[in-house]
Amino acid sequence: MKPSMNNTATNSTNQTSSSSSSYVRSPIQSPVQGLTYVNNEGPRMRRFREVLNRALNNSKESVKQKWFTNVLRTVKAPERLHRQIDERRKKRKRDSNSLTLSDIPAFKAMVQEDSIDNILRDVTSNIRTSFDQIVKKRKLVTKLNRLDKLVNEQPVLPGTNERCPPTLKDAPENILRAKRIKSKQTDLERLKLLLKKEEQRHQKLEEDVAKEKEIAENCVNMLKVYSDKVQQTHIAATQHILA
Repeated sequence: MKPSMNNTATNSTNQTSSSSSSYVRSPIQSPVQGLTYVNNEGPRMRRFREVLNRALNNSKESVKQKWFTNVLRTVKAPERLHRQIDERRKKRKRDSNSLTLSDIPAFKAMVQEDSIDNILRDVTSNIRTSFDQIVKKRKLVTKLNRLDKLVNEQPVLPGTNERCPPTLKDAPENILRAKRIKSKQTDLERLKLLLKKEEQRHQKLEEDVAKEKEIAENCVNMLKVYSDKVQQTHIAATQHILA
């Protein structure tokens, strides 16, 4: 039984190496600036494969040999296989109903580390094959590459330095109109604030002018009073001299 499993391991190893080697190539610069392709796969498709690789590695690391051993101990050995069990083991257990698959050498050999590794290689290879078939059937490479290109080539909104969102909530002209309205409202508030400041400044100037005008009028009135007094004094002095 071991030789057949070794052959399976060799075949699965060759398949795994050939499949993994197909994904180890030098990156090719994409026609789209800022993107790189590896085997015609963009960033999103490569991340998708990376998730698969991590899941397979984590699953492989979490598999323990004692799990398989415990399973064999819980399965009753069929009577047709009792002749493969050592006689001393049969005598030690006495009751034939207590014999399990772990007592059969062939099954016991299957839960050795090298056998488990061979099983995991086969499972991993089958999963990768199924994954590639699904990717091809669903055309995921083309779709994800298209998504990479759309995101990378988002148009810049006119009049701004912002890129258009990947999914617009409204028509582009409505988005631009809303941005213009918001900008105009901001300008309006700023102009209102400036107008208020200028009105306050104008009011203060009017108050200052009114005060200065009042002072000037008082000065004119006082000058007129003094002028009248000087004129009266001059007339009185002239009459006294003539008298």
